[in-house]
Amino acid sequence: MAGDRQRRVLEAKAQQRGLEFAEMEAIAFSYTSIKEYVTPPQLADQIVFLASPRCRTISGQAISICGDTQMLA
Repeated sequence: MAGDRQRRVLEAKAQQRGLEFAEMEAIAFSYTSIKEYVTPPQLADQIVFLASPRCRTISGQAISICGDTQMLA
């Protein structure tokens, strides 16, 4: 999810690997099918939908909110 914590994690990884932040961010996005951060409003929209009557036919599912991350960089 987008935010300060994500930025700090990627900055630390970039520093460990001797990379610029943008390079580390590109590497991280290379492991996702959706090449963008999940924002707090997007997450809130998903929660509201899942808690709504429109979602009454979904049961026992694992709903991913990570942009389809396949692997952590």
